[in-house]
Amino acid sequence: MPKTSPLYLPQWGSKRRRLMRMIHTFVLDSRFMFHVSRFTFIAGCLLLSCASFAQGNVAMADSMRSNGKIYVVVAVCLTILIGLFIYVLMIDKKISRFEKNND
Repeated sequence: MPKTSPLYLPQWGSKRRRLMRMIHTFVLDSRFMFHVSRFTFIAGCLLLSCASFAQGNVAMADSMRSNGKIYVVVAVCLTILIGLFIYVLMIDKKISRFEKNND
C-alpha cells in the first residue's frame, strides 16, 4: 500500500489496517449511503405526518363534511389525478413510438 493512501497506517498492525480498510470501503459504498439517505427521508416523512395529526378539528372541513361538499372536493381531486395519469401514459406512448422510429 502506498504511503500516500489514506488507509496507510504504519503504526498499526496488519489486522487493524484490514479492519480500517473494511470500514472505509463500507462507509463509502454507495449502497450504504443509499440506505442512510432512504432512512433519513422516511424518518423526516414520519415526523411531518406526526405534526399534521396534531392539528385537531378544522372548522372548514367539518362544515364541508356536514354539507356534503367534501365529496365534490374528492371528486374534483380524483378527476385531476386521473387526467394527469392518462396524460403521462399518452406522452410515454408517444416517446416510445418516437424512440422506436429513430432506431
